[in-house]
Amino acid sequence: MWEPGGPWSDLRQGDLVADVRVPVIELPPTVVGTEGAESAADAVLQVRSRVTSCLVVTQCCSVERALSEKGSSISLAPIRLHKPHGLGVDDYFRSVEDGGDLGGYPTEMHGVRPLDGVIDDRDGYVNGADLTRTFSVKGDIASELIHRIRGRMTVLERQRLRDRLMLFWGRTPEEDRSADD
Repeated sequence: MWEPGGPWSDLRQGDLVADVRVPVIELPPTVVGTEGAESAADAVLQVRSRVTSCLVVTQCCSVERALSEKGSSISLAPIRLHKPHGLGVDDYFRSVEDGGDLGGYPTEMHGVRPLDGVIDDRDGYVNGADLTRTFSVKGDIASELIHRIRGRMTVLERQRLRDRLMLFWGRTPEEDRSADD
């Protein structure tokens, strides 16, 4: 899953970056400042955060643009533990590596193997990039992520990630599937 090597001098889709401050959004939000705000959208919110590892999910060409163009951003998905449904951890990875289905693994997660010092192994669980909790960082902040890269996916694993992202972001909403034409 992970290429040997590093440090790397560029940021790519599928890179594992460590020590990223991830926002934890709670509803309703805590508004701490509206002074000077023209609308509720301009209000200042108080947000908790936690530090974790994340997977870069933005396409490589968009990552390059975000690092060079002001105002562009890069999307990251935080890594979290997940208990596979109906399969053991080894069975999950074997199924995916053999070109099988997603192994009872939800489409909103992309499983990642442990990596020394970054992603710990825990019996009965799979670590995964949680696609439901993606967030973006601006390019000027994202350039700092290059120094935090701890793992780079192999070409094959990056293709599997692209397939997962296509399934996740390209799915048809329920109301569209049931609409009569």
